[in-house]
Amino acid sequence: MGSIEAYETTKGRRYRVLYRRPDHLQTSKRGFRRKLDADLFLATVEVDKATGRYIDPSKTRATVSSWMARWLATRTDLRATTRTRVEGIIANYIDPELGRVSIGSLNRLRVQEWAAELPGSPETIRKVVNVLSGALQFAVEDGRLPSGGQAQAAEARAHRQALPDARSGRCARTGRWHTLQGLELRL
Repeated sequence: MGSIEAYETTKGRRYRVLYRRPDHLQTSKRGFRRKLDADLFLATVEVDKATGRYIDPSKTRATVSSWMARWLATRTDLRATTRTRVEGIIANYIDPELGRVSIGSLNRLRVQEWAAELPGSPETIRKVVNVLSGALQFAVEDGRLPSGGQAQAAEARAHRQALPDARSGRCARTGRWHTLQGLELRL
């Protein structure tokens, strides 16, 4: 169980929450204006620790760019041609838009909007989203993201799988006709 301490600043009284992480190291979060906010934060931390969902905030500060590089370095199973393609996907599609974003601040809407703006054929877009999805799944397995965080990429992937087949103009999932790039949809 953690504790809450009050302290004074030039802007008034603030509260600091002291708690132990699952690895038994003490840490704190400060700056709460109301004691109620500090109590709620502490309760959330304790519940997350008890249910195994606690994620150390310092682990989520890695940028998407740095995490993609670490993830790719661990992928010793990739053939040279696949590695080159993945490096190109990261450099051309992921880093320009998401590279400076911390992995902890990615959310479903941000990833979905990014995926919706990707240029290229549905097959290319699927490959790009799959690369990001693989890296985010590795972040979940490494304890840097909660398990629900991977749903961001899965949602974007599901959205892209509903795009038309490039050869027929039909939706790959539903079989209905529609067009790309903001043109009218006939569903």
